[in-house]
Amino acid sequence: MLNRKLRVEEDFRLISDELTKIFSPNFLNDLARKDLFLQRSSKFEPKDFIALCGFLNHQSGKKSLTQLCGVLASERNISLSTEGLNQRFCEAGVNLLKDVLSTLTLKQFLSDLPPSLRHAKIGRIRILDSTSFELPIFYQEKYFGYHKSGVRIQLEYELLKGELMHLVVQDQLDSDHVFAEGIMSTIRKFDLIIRDLGYLSYETLRSISEAEAYYISRAATKILAYVKD
Repeated sequence: MLNRKLRVEEDFRLISDELTKIFSPNFLNDLARKDLFLQRSSKFEPKDFIALCGFLNHQSGKKSLTQLCGVLASERNISLSTEGLNQRFCEAGVNLLKDVLSTLTLKQFLSDLPPSLRHAKIGRIRILDSTSFELPIFYQEKYFGYHKSGVRIQLEYELLKGELMHLVVQDQLDSDHVFAEGIMSTIRKFDLIIRDLGYLSYETLRSISEAEAYYISRAATKILAYVKD
C-alpha cells in the first residue's frame, strides 16, 4: 500500500513538473486576474491553488480543510488558516480551474489537428461527454446520487478552436439526454455534434438535422437504419 501511494505521488509530481513548462506563474496570474481570483498580492498564489487542487492532493475531495492547510505548509511552506483557504474555493476559483483546463486541452488537441480538418466545411466540432461519481454523505443535501450523494459532470469541448462550451456540475441522477435537449438552442448550421449513446434520442437527432447541422453517434441495438428511396 505504501509503495502504491509513493507511485501515485511521484506520478502527480511528474505531471506538475510538465505543466510548469506550459503555465508560467505570470501566465497563471493573468488568468487569475481575469477571473477575479487574484485581486491583490498574497502569499497564496494562483499557482499554489492549482497545485493544491490538481497535484498535491491526489485524494481530491476527501481531505478536510485542516489537512489541506497541512499539505500547503509541508509542500509549499505556506501558512494559511482554514477559513482563508475556504474562501478560495469560490466561483472565481472554479473559473480559474476551467481556464487552465481549457488552455491545456487547446494546446494538446490543436497540435495534433490535421490542417485539412481545420479548413473543412464544418462550423464547429462539438464533443460532449459526462462522468459521474459518488460523494461523501455530508454532500447529500446539495447533490443527489444513486445511493446517497453523487455528482455528474457534463463537459462539451469545441475541437477546432479549443474552447470549453459547457462545463456543468449536476446531480448524479440527472440524465445525459435531458442535458442534450437543454442545450439545443446553442446548435448552429454546419456544427458537427459528437456524442455517445447516453445522449441519443430521436427528438434530439431530428432537431440537429433541422438546424442543418451534422451528428455522429453510436446507434442503439434496436435501431434499424435504411436509405429512403
